Amino acid sequence: MYGEVLLPTDGSQAASRAMDHAVDLAKRHGARLKVLHVIDISLTEQGPRSLWADWDRMAKRLHEEGHGLVGAVVESAKDAGVKAEGVVMAKNNVPEAILGYVEEAGVDVIVMGTHGRSGVGRFLLGSVAERVSRGSKEPVLLVPAEERG
Repeated sequence: MYGEVLLPTDGSQAASRAMDHAVDLAKRHGARLKVLHVIDISLTEQGPRSLWADWDRMAKRLHEEGHGLVGAVVESAKDAGVKAEGVVMAKNNVPEAILGYVEEAGVDVIVMGTHGRSGVGRFLLGSVAERVSRGSKEPVLLVPAEERG
């Protein structure tokens, strides 16, 4: 049923919990796990670049951290017997980047963590998980940051 499972990750606790579900889902279906980290560059688009005294160094650091994060998830998946690959990209709209990757890569299901914000926090900060789930043509499994019990 699923040949390609996507795990968008930001390194958060919610993403870590989602990783466990994504690896399990991929393993059960003999699917490949695609791990995606999107560096949000929207702040550079909203103001003068001079606000970032050393943007090039900052961008390099963000890419290095993203590759380290994705690499660790890919290795964990491989240790569990799952075929996995990772991608890091920089875009100014994270939900659109994820949805674009879903179409481009032929993803069958998205597994992602949700921070569970509500009220004003969700309104002000937005919800990547909500925007992806509303915009996706493929099924989306949302995993809460904390286990309920």
